[in-house]
Amino acid sequence: MNKKRQDAWTSDEDVLLAKIVLRHMRAGKTQLEAFKEAAEKLARTPAACGYRWNASLRKSYTEDIAQVKEKSTVGRESVSEISVKSDDEQAIEQAISLLKSLKVANEEQADHLHEREQFIALQKENARLLKVVQDYEAAFKEIHNIWKWAKKEAES
Repeated sequence: MNKKRQDAWTSDEDVLLAKIVLRHMRAGKTQLEAFKEAAEKLARTPAACGYRWNASLRKSYTEDIAQVKEKSTVGRESVSEISVKSDDEQAIEQAISLLKSLKVANEEQADHLHEREQFIALQKENARLLKVVQDYEAAFKEIHNIWKWAKKEAES
């Protein structure tokens, strides 16, 4: 897969995602498979594709979805029961996939937060050490001045 994206969805990406999902549905494949294919083509995660489809696009394609379901149930009574179960299983798989991607994002954010805390701690330590160096430099100058005074007194 290409690099992960975190930018807004374009209308072209929406159309491509919808085409892939509907093609998979017509072929009797799962939406999860469609989301995996779309993720590869759009350089996004399958969870992001599933979320986009279910949260935004699915409503715009209700007629296409109804046609696909109608064609798949013609002549088979048990297909509707299977597709309900399949939709439920897909929804669960999508939810699991989404939760996994959220977990990864949360872990990345926690790592970033930890790195930020370490950076702040290092900045504080750096400031403290700079103060110590300045104190030593001031003490060294004072000693040097005393030494110069003592040497001058010894010579006179």
